[in-house]
Amino acid sequence: MPLIEGAINEIMPFAEEGLEAAGDLLSLEDYKAHPMRARGHLAGLALRELQNRASRQAAHMAAGAAQFLANRCAPGIKDDGDLDKVEAAWLEVITGLIATAPNKYTLCEFYYFRHPTLKPGFQPAQGGLLPNAAELYPEAWAYLQTTEGQLLCKTEAEWQAMTTATWATLADGAKVGWNGIGGAPFYAPNTATGALRLPDLRGMYAEAAGFDSLGVGGVHGDGIRNMVGTVRFSGMYASNASGATRLIVSGAFSPGNVPTLGSLFQANTSATQTEQTHANFSAANVVPTAAKNQPRAWGALACVYLGLPAS
Repeated sequence: MPLIEGAINEIMPFAEEGLEAAGDLLSLEDYKAHPMRARGHLAGLALRELQNRASRQAAHMAAGAAQFLANRCAPGIKDDGDLDKVEAAWLEVITGLIATAPNKYTLCEFYYFRHPTLKPGFQPAQGGLLPNAAELYPEAWAYLQTTEGQLLCKTEAEWQAMTTATWATLADGAKVGWNGIGGAPFYAPNTATGALRLPDLRGMYAEAAGFDSLGVGGVHGDGIRNMVGTVRFSGMYASNASGATRLIVSGAFSPGNVPTLGSLFQANTSATQTEQTHANFSAANVVPTAAKNQPRAWGALACVYLGLPAS
């Protein structure tokens, strides 16, 4: 970009109007191959076109760098021999560029990392409470008060209800739920104290919303497709030992206490005996099992980005 109107730059280019055809400048090919470019000036030799080329290249870069600084630094760049001012200009410009550079992380968004060490500006998404969040992370705190930020928030009571919710009651009356671990992909800011409850993503996998009733920010517990089966008994036990009982099972079923015929008879009687048999069911007979339904996975450090802390 050209020098901005009003910007101060006293570092000028050299020989910007020089021409090779007029003998002002050595050609780039000759300059690159010339021994004096590699060794410097030799005694008794003075080549105007070579010196012009060398001076022009150095001045060209110096003037370009000075123009870059002058366009972004109010005091400008002056030809006063003060290197401290040049250094101060570089520091001011670089600091300003860093401060205005777009952040690759989105405020209050969730991120997963392989490295176990927290990066600056991040907090673990494990349901912790930041008591001084309003002061420590003012940018994130302000954002969570906006209309857009409120989409990521629940009250503390709602947050606690989410992380303790149950989603299934089994046949024996046992309940399956979060048990205070995971289940809450929301913030819970306390505007009275400035504290911030962080999301709790422990043990949860992200799923693209829209396949079923799960919406963005919604949660569901684990579950599997229903498994059904049949166990068939046939036959009877008789005193003449001519009868037989068969327990037919397969797959995840296995036979339980199936008695032998001899144990069913009483001596010198002709009464028919009956005996209960049963089948056991265990999915572990045919598939790997665990304390929860789970795909193959690797452990990630789930974090939220709150911006760089206030100094």
